Amino acid sequence: LSCVAECADVQRAPSVPEGLRSPVLVDKQRDWTARLWNMQFFVREFGEDQWFCCSRCPRAQDDAEGIDGFVVETTVEEYVDYVKLIQRMDRKCIEENSIAFPRLGLDGWLPFSAKLFPLFVSCWKQLSPPNIKDLTPRWIRLFANTFNMDWQEALARYYEISIRATGTIDRLHTQMNGAHLWLNQIEGRRLFYLFPPQESHNLYAGYDVGVSPVDVFFPSAKRHPLFNEARAQVVVLYLGQTLVIPSGWWWYSVALEPSVTLSHQYWNLDNKVHFTQSLREKFDLTSSVARAARESAVRSLESLHEQVIADEDSDVEE
Repeated sequence: LSCVAECADVQRAPSVPEGLRSPVLVDKQRDWTARLWNMQFFVREFGEDQWFCCSRCPRAQDDAEGIDGFVVETTVEEYVDYVKLIQRMDRKCIEENSIAFPRLGLDGWLPFSAKLFPLFVSCWKQLSPPNIKDLTPRWIRLFANTFNMDWQEALARYYEISIRATGTIDRLHTQMNGAHLWLNQIEGRRLFYLFPPQESHNLYAGYDVGVSPVDVFFPSAKRHPLFNEARAQVVVLYLGQTLVIPSGWWWYSVALEPSVTLSHQYWNLDNKVHFTQSLREKFDLTSSVARAARESAVRSLESLHEQVIADEDSDVEE
C-alpha cells in the first residue's frame, strides 16, 4: 500500500497470544470444523433463503444514492450464480467493466439462527481459534436468563457468514460496540489492510460512526491529505486461517477470489463496557408499544450491564 507511511505484515501465530493488542493471523487448524461450509454447502442447504446484498459493506446511513448505496434482496443460490458470473466475465476487475459487472457482497448473514441452529449447538465451541479469550457466552447466558430466551439461540446471532464475489470490498471501518472480531476463511482468499485506533485522525474518523470516508486504494490528496501519514498492517487470509482483530482497529478488505468467511464478534474483560449496547442492537428489546414493558426492559439491561462490569473472572468456560 504505497499511499501510507508504513505497511507491515500482520503477526502470525499458532494460537491467539495473551494480552492481544494488535491483529494476529492464526494458522489453519487440523480438521477445523467449518472446512465443509463452502458456497455449494450453503446453496444446497439454503438456496431459496433470501438476504440483502450491498455494494459497500458495512452499510452506512449517509451512503449516497447510486451504485455506492445500491442494495438488493436476493436468494443465496442467485447470489452464488452471480459470483460465478463475475468470476467468468470479470475476475480481473477491469475498471471499464464496473458498470456492467458491479460488485455486491452478501454480508452479515445469520444461517446459524435458522436451519443450521442444531449444527451450531453441536460445534460452536470448536469454531474459535485456540486460546481465544471470549466471555460472550457467559454474558449471553445472563442476558437470556433475564429475558427468558434460549441462550444458544441468542449466541448464534453473533456468528455470521459472508459470501463475496471477486473484487467485493469492505469499506474502511471499525467494529461497532467496541467488539473484538475473528474471521475464519472457509473458501477463497481475502486481502486485509488494518490500522490501529491511534490512526483514527489520519483516517478522518467521525464522517460516520465507525466508518472512514477514505478510499484505501485511491485516497483523495485534497480531502484526505493526512492518510499518507497513516501506518497500516496487511495480510492475505487463506483457506482455514483465522484473522483476529482487537477492539478499535480499523480494517478494509477485498475478496481476491470467490470467498466464504465465518466471523464472530466477541467481548471479554478488555471491552466488556460495550457488551450490553450490542444487545440493544441485536435484539428488539425496547420497542414494545407498552410503556411499562419498555421501561422494564431498560431497567433489566441496566442491571445486566452492572453485572457484566462487576465480572472480573477472566476464565473462559469450556
